[in-house]
Amino acid sequence: MKNLKSIILTIVVTSVSITTKGFAQDKPKPKLEKVFKRLDIDKSGEISIEELEGKKLQKKFKKIDINNDSQISLEEFKAFKKRQEEFKAKKTLKEENYSNNTIEEQIDTENTEYQEEQI
Repeated sequence: MKNLKSIILTIVVTSVSITTKGFAQDKPKPKLEKVFKRLDIDKSGEISIEELEGKKLQKKFKKIDINNDSQISLEEFKAFKKRQEEFKAKKTLKEENYSNNTIEEQIDTENTEYQEEQI
């Protein structure tokens, strides 16, 4: 009887271990430095607009190139990603606050935002 309990316990622990490993092995996001290096095709340490040809970031080149030298440095790239994350966080927070408002508050907020856009 003791052996049977031990075998069952081993099976359960092994099953749980295998199951949780499957969930825990989500692919980590590549570090910004690695992404930057992949985009820096000529390995100059900076990204030119030509190196972004055909990529979504090409449209945002001028926003990323803070000092307007026609090159994106690693620091500019990191700053851009940080601004993106901050924007997403603010947007999420705003949406959460908006959904917690009453209908009257939502209508008032929409009117205020519309008026601000018109200015």
